Amino acid sequence: MPSGHQYTEAPYYYKHNVNGKDRYYMFFAYDWREQMAYAYCDSLEDFLNNEWTFGGVVMEPSATANTNHMAVFDFKGHTYFVYHDGSLPHGSGFRRVACCEEFKVNEDGSIPYIKKTAVGLTGTVSKIYDYYKNPIYVQEFENTLSDSDYPMTGKAVGCDSKYDGETAEWEINPGKLNKNNEALVSLESNYKPGMYLTVGKALSDGSYNLVLSQDVNGTTDEAKAMTFRTIKGLNGRGVTFESALYHGFYIASVGGKLILTETPDKNAASFTTEKIAEGGQIAAETIKSAKVRKSVRMYAVGETVAANDIRIRATLDNGSKVTIKDGIKLDLPADVTAATGKKELKVTYSYMGNEYEATVVINVVDKDYKD
Repeated sequence: MPSGHQYTEAPYYYKHNVNGKDRYYMFFAYDWREQMAYAYCDSLEDFLNNEWTFGGVVMEPSATANTNHMAVFDFKGHTYFVYHDGSLPHGSGFRRVACCEEFKVNEDGSIPYIKKTAVGLTGTVSKIYDYYKNPIYVQEFENTLSDSDYPMTGKAVGCDSKYDGETAEWEINPGKLNKNNEALVSLESNYKPGMYLTVGKALSDGSYNLVLSQDVNGTTDEAKAMTFRTIKGLNGRGVTFESALYHGFYIASVGGKLILTETPDKNAASFTTEKIAEGGQIAAETIKSAKVRKSVRMYAVGETVAANDIRIRATLDNGSKVTIKDGIKLDLPADVTAATGKKELKVTYSYMGNEYEATVVINVVDKDYKD
């Protein structure tokens, strides 16, 4: 065990085949506040004699609970890490929520660091952008081992394109104030599960700052501070978030800061929400389906086929539509118009860094027929 650290409690044993040989693992709570760590051995004899090699820390302390325990199991070819946190209202080590993340044992048998998420196995990660494509983000911070740093409240948030990474990931949940009202939402950080975008302190100009906080006491006022009504964007596009705590006050992005104000600029208070598709791409960046449109599709035998009259009409994963005109390549065999008939041609194009293929059909006819 590394100097200055200690085994705490709650061992869990797991066996995994590594390069044709069984390896035995012991996962356990480590230090206080409790991190998750593991040790391993490569023989049943060492397992029975309790001879272990320390492997490392695999999960940080919870932002919402001082304790954590785990289970690890395989199911249908996948490996899962079950743990708990205190993300419920008035959550703590005594009011626990079961959580689960999928992971893969590394080829050398080591266990990777396992990221806690708000979405777990079945939720959807979203990013929230202002009018100028700056994402709402959480200022990075550490879940420390010191109890005096908890509960976690008042953590800084902002809106800046420099931080369009994991700290800008959110789960858009039903509103904590009333989960049956579809217009109400609460925004939980996927980076710091159990912590929500929250109305903070009053500012000198009559607005309020916005922060990231845990729902510490489970009160109605806390639920109101973490709940926002969604309405059509004040500029006519996207969505605007109105506070459930202060009616008539709206979230606005101003100079990289996020505030709640009664008199926002319409663009500053209008946001777009983009779901992240599988593989980490933003849904507004990935194409779900597409149709190839070509102005001229009939050619005479021997005629040259135009390759500059093609455009792609695509539907994105978020449901919006785009037209792509540039960077489209048409695969034209040398003998494509040598004989009459319908010819299927391959089209390649890119969008937001992703490559796609499609087809378009042309019809080659006799010259006399076309004339």
